[in-house]
Amino acid sequence: MKRKFFKLVSSLIKQDASDAVLKAPDGWVVEIKQETASMKRKAAMYCLAADISKQLKWDGKVMDEEDWIQLFSAHNKGFGFISALEGDRSKVLLSQSVSGMTTKVANAVMVLIKQFGDSKGVTWSKASAKGFEDYPEANR
Repeated sequence: MKRKFFKLVSSLIKQDASDAVLKAPDGWVVEIKQETASMKRKAAMYCLAADISKQLKWDGKVMDEEDWIQLFSAHNKGFGFISALEGDRSKVLLSQSVSGMTTKVANAVMVLIKQFGDSKGVTWSKASAKGFEDYPEANR
């Protein structure tokens, strides 16, 4: 038996998944989890963050798209800070990595980025505009 994936969107597919579990050899593993954001969705999120990084500063600092996404995902998750490993007075921002984001969380972060950028007068690139077309839920 080869590795199988089922996106549970109907009773028929759920039955197929159940049948596969019953036929699987002993010792195999079953994992049921929420779908994570697609590579295409993540790319759209990075386009949005790239537009912001080219046009805005935060606390007077230029940040790259990864920094912006970390800030937006931390805001979406609820900010959290912990002391840095060095034990000095610096703090580390806790956020969620893009690779572990569910589709729902990625959508929420995209909406947050779009609303923030709009409120700051960001001019969106063609790539970002394409992301808004592909993911209309981010264009609220």
